[in-house]
Amino acid sequence: MAAVLAALACLLGGALLASAQDETMYLADPAFAPRQRPGVFFMHEKHMDRAECTDCHHFYENGTNVWELGMETSCSACHDAADGGRLGLRRAMHGQCMGCHEAKGVASPAAPVMCGECHVRDSGEAKP
Repeated sequence: MAAVLAALACLLGGALLASAQDETMYLADPAFAPRQRPGVFFMHEKHMDRAECTDCHHFYENGTNVWELGMETSCSACHDAADGGRLGLRRAMHGQCMGCHEAKGVASPAAPVMCGECHVRDSGEAKP
């Protein structure tokens, strides 16, 4: 579960394409260039009502999450896109989102767990 929470923290990092306080963010870590699928629209504000900031955001020192507001960074600053070594970027991101939805038993159209439910190929910035 800690890995799941750590990955969502990366998803919400400040190096993403939208401000962390925006209601809806477009998550597309630049480490996935070119991407196989489009990025994901993430409703940050809606998730803020359901979780504490440190449930998702993280920066570990000696096994303790010492993250504070303003410490945002991209997921790929710590997680390798090649999925090698420690928890890889793709597994971290997917584990965070899908793992939380499954753990809370909220897998539904409002809390998707299937690829095409999040990675929507339609128009605008959602295209890779």
